[in-house]
Amino acid sequence: MTDREEVIRDLVQSSGLRATCRVVGVHMILHPQPQTAMEVARTTGLNRRTVTNALNELMELHIVSKDHHGLWVGEVR
Repeated sequence: MTDREEVIRDLVQSSGLRATCRVVGVHMILHPQPQTAMEVARTTGLNRRTVTNALNELMELHIVSKDHHGLWVGEVR
């Protein structure tokens, strides 16, 4: 199993994360290119503020980070 698959499995099975964090986390792992929170919100159908909160929580778990332009990037490759 690859690192990406393991992280996705852990996210989906995690009872400690809100559902929005799991959705945003899986999206960022599958689409790790730099994105704004608004782009993630449009793609996932979630509210931008909800996405931003989820991204901040996922950043603490080292699943996403911000690049030098301030865009969100999935860290697991």
